[in-house]
Amino acid sequence: MHIPLLRLLSMAVLLCCVSQSAWCGQTAYHRATSEPEKTLDSILRNSEKDHNLIEFVLHTPFYKSKNDKGYAQYFTRTFLATMAAMEKKTIQENCKGKYIEGELCGTDYNPVNCALDNGPSPYLFKVDSLTQDKAIIAYKWRTKDATPAATYELLREGGAWKIDRVICHP
Repeated sequence: MHIPLLRLLSMAVLLCCVSQSAWCGQTAYHRATSEPEKTLDSILRNSEKDHNLIEFVLHTPFYKSKNDKGYAQYFTRTFLATMAAMEKKTIQENCKGKYIEGELCGTDYNPVNCALDNGPSPYLFKVDSLTQDKAIIAYKWRTKDATPAATYELLREGGAWKIDRVICHP
């Protein structure tokens, strides 16, 4: 008896999700284990330690290109364009489109980890969906937090995982 290929694939997906493997999402938050989770964890930690990375993401005049550590490898062009547009809008709303010394004109939080402070170690992750080229991953700081701090969409470009979108949660 031959089972049609589509039925075999459906059964494989069902078994995958029942077993809660990394490819179908895990039910509990955990330390970074998969390649995209480890990449995201590294980017989040780098964003905490290196303020120039945030200036790069927001496309501010304070960004120092001589101190760039290959930041573009972490983000898609779409993400960078979205963050620059967000910063430009914030500057327009707060300071009529120009940075003013001594004034808080731009984004006042880390738009990469969606926080004002550095996170405790470790970040906890949950893969909501994962394919060969796209991952949707939520993160939170503590196991007792009811909701995630943010949800990320990562895309594989040129063999590397990059942040394409972030949704900060309240």
